[in-house]
Amino acid sequence: MSESLSYLSGFAAAHSSEVLEGAVPRRQNSPRRVAYGLHAEQLNGASFTVPRAQNHRTWLYRIRPSVVHGEFLPVEHGEFGLGYRETQPDPNLLGFRPRPLPGQGTGIDFVSSLSTIAGAGDPSAGAGLAVHGYACNVDMDDAAIYNADGDWMLIPDTGTLRITTELGVLRVSPGQIAVVQRGMVMSVALEGGPVRGLVLEVYGRHFELPERGVIGANGLADSRHFESPVAAYEDREVPGGFRLLAKMGGRLFEAKRSHSPFDVVGWHGDYLPYRYDLSKFNAMGTVTWDHPDPSIFTVLTAPLDHPGENLADLVVFPTTRWDVAEDTLRPPFYHRNRATEFNTIITGPTSEDRVFSRGGYFYTPPFSAHGVASEAVDHYLRMSDEEANQPRRVHGSSMWIQVESTLPLSFSPAALASTTRDPKFREFASGARSYFEPTRRVVEFGED
Repeated sequence: MSESLSYLSGFAAAHSSEVLEGAVPRRQNSPRRVAYGLHAEQLNGASFTVPRAQNHRTWLYRIRPSVVHGEFLPVEHGEFGLGYRETQPDPNLLGFRPRPLPGQGTGIDFVSSLSTIAGAGDPSAGAGLAVHGYACNVDMDDAAIYNADGDWMLIPDTGTLRITTELGVLRVSPGQIAVVQRGMVMSVALEGGPVRGLVLEVYGRHFELPERGVIGANGLADSRHFESPVAAYEDREVPGGFRLLAKMGGRLFEAKRSHSPFDVVGWHGDYLPYRYDLSKFNAMGTVTWDHPDPSIFTVLTAPLDHPGENLADLVVFPTTRWDVAEDTLRPPFYHRNRATEFNTIITGPTSEDRVFSRGGYFYTPPFSAHGVASEAVDHYLRMSDEEANQPRRVHGSSMWIQVESTLPLSFSPAALASTTRDPKFREFASGARSYFEPTRRVVEFGED
């Protein structure tokens, strides 16, 4: 379980990987006879006639074709699905404390632990997103799943995931993300104990690197830091039956097969699972005054059809960076804006009693007023000009990420009724007070 893994570098890059030499045909994709008696099979990530830049596909050379399985039958999963469609968006800020990890004596795997928190849209219409939570303590033994509805971004905050896919294996720890794209079969195992985190699902277009615009050729996320797995296979019969789960239309289905689906000996293409280490994000910021908008911290984006509007932007606030600005209130300004914001904390100390700790998450609806804790504003207002203008090296213990969307989210009934929901969350800003003095243009603030 702890062996080193190899990776291929590059975002949406065309790669070829094989365990046995010559398993991948050199001249064509589907020869009459594939080497080693393998079957050729194509996995398309888009409609056939979309523009070339979005037309991703991979050819797989496998021991048995994927079609060899039994009938798919519905599987009940109470808290995972489209429950958010039973409610409507509302303008209230919401905060949730970390979800408890499963206790000893309770065995729950990744899929069984999935619980839908919030979402928007309908996967059958090909537009929308959802946020799910997981907390599990056993492997998916002889079981795998593929998502026909959308792409899954796995965001761990506790424990290390070992994600086996048809194309190879990814190891992902807190501070990293993994994306398993639509239709790819995967199975999740644990390395070193229980795991917890979130899954961001997008129903529309795949994640892309955002345009840099006037930033130019460098900065933000570099494509070379995204890593895809190398080919790995197992030729394994499963006498008791291998469970193949499928997610479609927000529902789960299950079929049985007699052989492991992770039997791809070689592949080539650019439709691949990948991982990214968020510490490699090259953050941009001001060197004069005022804060840039948080969109400048975007790692990946899943676009809508309108330029600048997105199903989901993944934004990261790195723990180590310089904070430089003159005559500027360093905590981010109070804000009301068009975007939906879903925040979570993925590294650092954790407490089951606090929203603002590792594993906690909170939500800001469009145009709902939000900002930092009132104590932070008071603290910076009371600083001397000399102290307030000093460059500071941010070196915190916690990494925060934010999912921004053009679409407002509705929360599932299970999430709204969860014991981890903090009914007093809005009180973090309740101490904001007036400093207004109409007879004095320059107001002096007392010491902290």
